[in-house]
Amino acid sequence: IKTSDTYMKFSWLTVNEKSMDKEHICIIKHEKNKGGVDQEILFPSLPYTTATATLDPRCICNLYTTNHDSLQQLQLTNTSAYYTYLLLLLISTLYFSIITCCLFRRTVCSSEKTF
Repeated sequence: IKTSDTYMKFSWLTVNEKSMDKEHICIIKHEKNKGGVDQEILFPSLPYTTATATLDPRCICNLYTTNHDSLQQLQLTNTSAYYTYLLLLLISTLYFSIITCCLFRRTVCSSEKTF
């Protein structure tokens, strides 16, 4: 992320469940370190783990019924894009044929005779 004249970087530390109660240190090395000292970031131990989400089977039916409208919207979008490109292709073909006829007519019907 850029802020005025500086950039920010984000990182993600992924550890297994056994390592959650341990402290972790991230050492950052950069060419322009002041005094040549590497920056260390301490990740403290967490006494708990995050819970895993489970879905109730009754809620899954609601997911399908609420997504029905979005599926219709997606189908409408794809269909209208298909017909738009088809119309553009037909218009381009018509334009190409008109221009080709005009160019051939000009060369065939010209008043200059080449003998």
